[in-house]
Amino acid sequence: MYRDARALDPDVLPEALQRRDAALNQLTKAIAPLRDGRAPRPVRIQGPSGVGKTTVARFAVRQLRQSGTPVREAYVNLFSDNTRAAIFHAILRDIGQGARFDYRSPAVELREEVRAAASTRPLVVVADEAAHVRTGDEAVYRELYEMPDLALVLVDRDLDHLFAECARSTASRLREGPDVALSRYSTDELVEILDARVRAALYDPDRVEPGARRLVAETVEGNARQGIVLLRAAVEHVEGTGRPVTTRTVTEIEADARTRLRDRALARLDSRYRLVYELLAEDAPLTGTELHERVERELDASVTPRTRRRWVAYLRDLGLVRKEGETRNATYRAVSPGSVSDRPTDPA
Repeated sequence: MYRDARALDPDVLPEALQRRDAALNQLTKAIAPLRDGRAPRPVRIQGPSGVGKTTVARFAVRQLRQSGTPVREAYVNLFSDNTRAAIFHAILRDIGQGARFDYRSPAVELREEVRAAASTRPLVVVADEAAHVRTGDEAVYRELYEMPDLALVLVDRDLDHLFAECARSTASRLREGPDVALSRYSTDELVEILDARVRAALYDPDRVEPGARRLVAETVEGNARQGIVLLRAAVEHVEGTGRPVTTRTVTEIEADARTRLRDRALARLDSRYRLVYELLAEDAPLTGTELHERVERELDASVTPRTRRRWVAYLRDLGLVRKEGETRNATYRAVSPGSVSDRPTDPA
C-alpha cells in the first residue's frame, strides 16, 4: 500500500513545497548573505498553527545548500528549551557538537562554542515558538543575531508578545530583518497539499477518493498539520482491507483523529500552558478576569494581562481552547476530545 509512509507524517519535509513560493523566496533571499560570508539580518516568520512556518524555514536552508553553500541548520523548540543556556545547548546538540556539554553548562561557555561552530561552517538557527523564551532571557536572540556566519530565524504565531517583553534595544535589532507573514490555507490550497502527500505516500493514490481529500481540507479549516494527521488516520483505518478512503471513512475516524491531535498538542505544553488548559477544563466557562485570578492563585505569582492573553491565544491557536462571546463578556472553555474548535480571528 505504501510507497513512502513518511509522507503522511506532518513533521517530514515533503519533496516539494506547495503554495508558499513567495514566502520561500523571501526567506531564501534573507539568509543568502551567508554565501558571501556576510551576516544576515534576523528573519521573522509569523502565522497560526499549521500554515508551514517551520517547513518554509527548512526549505530555505535546503535551497541554500543546493546552491553550493555548506550551511548547517540547528532547530530549537522553545517549549522544551527556553532558557539562555538551554537554547545554546540545543543548537550544539542539533549540529552534533553537544556531547561535551549539558543544559547545566555555563551559558557563556555554550555561547562561545556556538560562535566557534558558526565560524567553522555557516549556521542557520531556527527558533520555533520563539516567543516562549523565559522572561529575562530574551537577550539570547541578540547574542545569536550578533554572531557572524549565523542566520537567526524566529518562528511563532505572534512575535509582538516577544518584542513587548524584550529590552527596547533587543527588540529594535530583531525587527531589522524581513517579516514573513503566513495565513491559513484555502480549501483548494490544502487539497493540493494533501494530493501531493497521497501521491508520495501510496502506490495507488486513487485509494483516497477526491471527495475524501476535500472533506479533510474542509474539516481542518486551513491547518495543514491537522489535515495531514487526519488523512493519515483515514488511510490507516482502511489499511489491509482493500477498501478506498471515502468521505464516510473520514467521518468515521474524525473524532478519534481529533483526540489524537488534542493529545499531541497537550503533550507539547509546558506547565504554564497546561495549567491554563486544566483550569478551563475544570471550571469553564471562565471570563478573562476569572481565569487571570485563578492562574495567579495557582502559580502564587503575579502574571501580566499581556502574558495571560498570550497563553490563551496560543491554546486557542492549537485548538485546545474555545472563546465564546465578545469583548468584556467573552468566556473561555477547554475543547473536549473530538470537538471542532473555533478558529481565532481576534486577540484573546
